[in-house]
Amino acid sequence: MKGLFGRLPTLLLLLAFSATPAYAAWSRAETDRFIIYADGGEEVVREYARKLHAFDAMLRTLHLKDAERRPGHKLEVFLVGSGERLRRVNPHADPDLRGFYSTGPARLFAIATTGEGATADEVLFHEYAHHFLLENFSAAYPAWFVEGWAEYFMTAEIGRGQVKVGGYNESRVNALLNAEWEPLEEVLRRPVAEIPPDRRYLFYAQAWLLVHYMQGAPERAAQLERIVVALAAGAEPVQAFREIGGLDTPQLVAAMRAYRKPRRLVVQVSTAAPAAVVTSLSEAEGEFHLDRLRLACQPPNGLDGAWLEDLRRRAAAHSGERLAALALAEAEFALGDAQVGEAVIARRLAAQPDDAEVLRVGGLGQLAAGLRAPEERTARFRAARAYFERAMSLGGPDYRALLGYAQSRTVEPDFPDHRDLDLLLQARALAPSVATVSLAAGMALIRRGEWEQAALVLAPLANAPHGGEAAVQARALLAGRSLDQGEAKASASRPAG
Repeated sequence: MKGLFGRLPTLLLLLAFSATPAYAAWSRAETDRFIIYADGGEEVVREYARKLHAFDAMLRTLHLKDAERRPGHKLEVFLVGSGERLRRVNPHADPDLRGFYSTGPARLFAIATTGEGATADEVLFHEYAHHFLLENFSAAYPAWFVEGWAEYFMTAEIGRGQVKVGGYNESRVNALLNAEWEPLEEVLRRPVAEIPPDRRYLFYAQAWLLVHYMQGAPERAAQLERIVVALAAGAEPVQAFREIGGLDTPQLVAAMRAYRKPRRLVVQVSTAAPAAVVTSLSEAEGEFHLDRLRLACQPPNGLDGAWLEDLRRRAAAHSGERLAALALAEAEFALGDAQVGEAVIARRLAAQPDDAEVLRVGGLGQLAAGLRAPEERTARFRAARAYFERAMSLGGPDYRALLGYAQSRTVEPDFPDHRDLDLLLQARALAPSVATVSLAAGMALIRRGEWEQAALVLAPLANAPHGGEAAVQARALLAGRSLDQGEAKASASRPAG
């Protein structure tokens, strides 16, 4: 494998698409690596698939020993034409939000608005950088590196047969020029969650500049690779920069402030269109996709009765459609009537018994209903197990079925047995970016007394800048605290980014 951090020209993906109508029909493109949806014409998803594959080929050629390696789970990418549709998925989002990345027991996806300027593109580039790093090089990287790395590549430009890396973000430059910097020792040592919210923009800006400076010359890039490897192994950050980079903190700050000639890297890459199956979706189908994303990434308090009633009305108007049934079942299990959810799943399975997605929805729904009603938990978790067993017997491995089966076993006195642990570790290998998977695997390893392996599984999550509750729980577990809180919240997922 070529040096991961010494010569890291990455992250392209240019969402240079014109604005799409507010309520257009949808298109879907599935390739061997991605599933892409857009509320626009087929040319949008075809062009995006081409650029995304060119980007992915470049990343894998530079950083993976096997350039043909396939992802364990295809990333879903949703391109929406307005902030209104983005807030259909995340109703509590900041009005200026242009996209986010979400991992959870049900879905692994990125969503961004198109036609609203370069900021939205950069947000998606940033989040895809996190996804690529987590999926391919999962380790306990420090927050400044994870964020600085993503910031460095989010301005990548894709051209004809090449990608340019190393541009700059105007807002980050303005922050560095017009605000008092955070002490660099704090940037190097603290996770994002410990930075005051009104100062995080400076953390991002300084992290970006530090990575850019270290990438700005081959000898510094080689030092950065060694520093990050040392930090992932537990080295103290200030000492690592002094011993490997040869600079103490005041010298490093001075060098960063004097950095005025950023080096831009150009990578030659094929831009041929990938093989893709492109289909058209109706407006209603697209809207049900947004409903399902909302259910996948929102905590229970992010869902409300008015939204549920609206979904029920729309699902009734499309009662024969598969997506309407799946959205309705998920919503009923999450906050409505679980018996209605069961009935919807039963009807779908009567029509198509080998529909693995319907089986997964039924299993995850039983888990959700069991968490809502503790007195029913054991019965519902056992009912969920039957769905996951059937889903696992169909087709290739899927992290959602493997994780769901293991979670359904948590009500049994012999959990985790060898099979439970094996399924959880398989799930993590398929989707290392999903916090719930790592947390569940880490807790199972601890329960079996395998602390050394548990630390390897939990450390990347504990350091994740946007790990949320799961990262807090991972840090508590590594510190030797009780498992109780982690188990109570292990099924929670949040948007990240």
